[in-house]
Amino acid sequence: MNLLKTPKQHLVHKVFASIVERYELLNTILSMGQDAYWRKAVAKIADLKSNQIAIDLCTGTGSLAIELVKHIDTVSEGAPLTVVGIDFCDEMLSKARKKLDNPRYKGKVEFVNGLAEDIPFADNTFDCATIAFGLRNVENIQRTFSEMQRVVKPEGKIISLELVIPSSPIIRCFYYPYLKWILPFIGRLISKTGIPYQYLSDSISGFMSAQDLANIMISVGLKDVGWHNLSCGVAAIHVGCKLVSVQPSAISGQQISYHQSKGCLSCQP
Repeated sequence: MNLLKTPKQHLVHKVFASIVERYELLNTILSMGQDAYWRKAVAKIADLKSNQIAIDLCTGTGSLAIELVKHIDTVSEGAPLTVVGIDFCDEMLSKARKKLDNPRYKGKVEFVNGLAEDIPFADNTFDCATIAFGLRNVENIQRTFSEMQRVVKPEGKIISLELVIPSSPIIRCFYYPYLKWILPFIGRLISKTGIPYQYLSDSISGFMSAQDLANIMISVGLKDVGWHNLSCGVAAIHVGCKLVSVQPSAISGQQISYHQSKGCLSCQP
């Protein structure tokens, strides 16, 4: 079944299908070598137990899905499914599935084709939902958060890791030239064309601030929304929790709050 319906979806699919073999290197370049640390921070916040299950949206080559499993202390052969990763790019999923040759992960992770804005699972299925470096590429961010909220159980965590606009003018002075000139140049060096890298550069420089992203999470009814800036504010981990029952009249009055513990933001019920 063809999931691609809009021009942006077709563009994003084309971009990522063309860089599958260099995607993980690209994440390292975009994050200036920090992406592995950031994923570990997300896994620490998710803090999945062996009897819980999570969904990772826009999973790409499955790096975060695998990290979520690695964080669980009691991963053993025959343990129940722990993480479902979904993505609309079959080429990415094919590379992700190759990682399941490792017996530590086989049977604990499943990769399926699907859209972040139309998650193919029932309400209240998962204990946690994550998305890393994917919100810039979805058609509708608010719809994506609404879907994450729908499929997560009450009090479940919704976690986003995303490259954002740094709040510091000084950092922006260095970061924008990096995105505009250095990233596309590196892209041309490691591939035949710099076009995919130019798209990714533009998608970051045209994205929103951490505050604006938190406001969207609040607008869909998440509680205890907050974020932790990473690497001088070039990225942020956002966390929200699903209400036991969403009362639309109460949503507009919610305020952003956050709790920090050992450098990582955690969701407080």
